[in-house]
Formats: sequence, C-alpha cells, structure tokens
Amino acid sequence: MPRSAPRDWVRLARVRQWSKNLLLYAAFLFTAGEAWDVGGGNTEGVTLFLRATLGFVAFCLLSSAGYLLNDARDAALDREHPRKRDRPIAAGRVTPTAARQAAAGLVVAGLALSAPLGPWFVAAAAGYVASTVIYSVALKRVPVVDAVSVAGLFALRALAGALAIEVEASPWILVCTFAGALYVSAVKRQQEQWLLGPRVAAHRESLSGRARWPRWLVALSGSATFALYVQYTFSAPNLPEDYSMTWLTAPFVGAAVLRYYWVARTNPARDAEEIAFRDPVTLVLVVGFVVVAVTRLLFAS
Repeated sequence: MPRSAPRDWVRLARVRQWSKNLLLYAAFLFTAGEAWDVGGGNTEGVTLFLRATLGFVAFCLLSSAGYLLNDARDAALDREHPRKRDRPIAAGRVTPTAARQAAAGLVVAGLALSAPLGPWFVAAAAGYVASTVIYSVALKRVPVVDAVSVAGLFALRALAGALAIEVEASPWILVCTFAGALYVSAVKRQQEQWLLGPRVAAHRESLSGRARWPRWLVALSGSATFALYVQYTFSAPNLPEDYSMTWLTAPFVGAAVLRYYWVARTNPARDAEEIAFRDPVTLVLVVGFVVVAVTRLLFAS
C-alpha cells in the first residue's frame, strides 16, 4: 500500500484552483442591485452573500471530486508530463481506488450543501458533476471540443451563482464568462505545446498531429472576451447608464487578456492560478478591476 500524507490529498483536491469557483459570486456582484444598499436600510445583500458563499463551498467540494477522478483516470498520461508526473496518484503515493472513494464522498457532501439553495441549484451542481465526468472520460480527447467543454464548465459556475441567490442569470455574464474561460483554456493548450514539444500528444490526445487549433482559438476567444465585456457594460440594464462601467473597468480587462498571454508564453509551466496570483501585474489588474467595479456599483446613482 502506498503511503500518502495529508499534503498529498490537499494537492489532489487542487485547493489553489478553488479560486475558479469565485465565479459563483459574479451574479451577486453585478445583479444584486438594491441589495447593496446597506446604508439605506436594505440588508438583503448579506443574505445573498451568504447564499453565494454556500454555493461557492459546495462547488469547491464538487470540483475537487472532479480533479480526483481525473487524476485517477489519467495517471499514466500524467507520468509523461514534466510537472504532472509528481502528482500523488501518478507518483504512486495515492491509489486510484482511494481517490475514487474520496471523490464519491466529496460529491455527496457537495450535493448535501447544495440542498438549502433550492432544486435548481442542486440540478446545476449535479449537472456540473455529470459534465465533469463526461469531459474526463471522453470530451478531453477531442480537438477543440476539449477546450470548449472546459469553458462550458466555467459558464455553468456563473449560472449556478445566479441560481444560488435566485436572480435571473444575465446572458452577458454567461457569454463573457464562456469567452474568457475559452481563452484561458486555449492558452493552456498552447502552453502544453510549448512545454512538451513533439511529446505533447502523449499527454493530451487532442493536441496530436501538430495541432494548430489552440493558436487560432486563443486569438478568437481573447478578442471575443474583450469585445463581449465592452458590449455588456454598454447594454446591461442593471449597470449605470452613464457607461462609466465601460471606461472604468474595460481597460483592466483588455490589459489582463494581453498580460495573461505574455506571462503564459514566457513561463509555459505556470498554471492559470499561478499567473493570476503570483504575477504581480496580473494580480494588480484583477484586484483593481474588482475594487473599481464594486466601488462604482456601491455608489451608483
């Protein structure tokens, strides 16, 4: 029996990647409206924030279950990757059976936490689990569909955030989230090509045959991310009518898209979380965007 340490399980759960589930707060941030007006006597925002936070925790458990299942299935492929070969299952410190059992427990716990948020949220959470399994088993091996599937899981997170606080999901938030996630996913595929070279197909089947699709998908999704965000801030009825959200926040989005690619190209071994939280320029852009957006919404006339 392999000997595993607590840090192996923390690594398998991808605690650093829980940051992806912050998308569940997107609906709260952009559509809570008058619920922000605590000074005016409306404290509904506290309740909505707590509901969004419960959804966030539930999705953290469910996403960790997905990572466990993925690593258990792809251990052989991970051993061909210069960084992933040290993952606990690929390195033999955790058995695939133990990982699957832990994943089942996380799924049960995540769905149990979802129950107080209503049947629609539970359905979204269950759909997320099913989609993750389908992706791991089949879709990740299909060119282009690989990256599109990952982007869809991000959009599902944003939808779940709206369901958690029982507001209508803004189509703009969903399409912007999808485009941005597609961009990050496509860049990651390019990173694997840069890092592994001719050996990349041994790790990811969707990149076999000197695949060029990540290159054009990066250009398409990066441009779409910025254009869709600008259009959203221009036309969304819940945002200030003076277009201030556009000229105050769009520069952060455009700069972040360009900076992300530059850091990924110069450091192909870095994950998305490392780029977002360890590159000081990217971190400033992310934090600056959140601070400016929240401040403008709080003081919306």
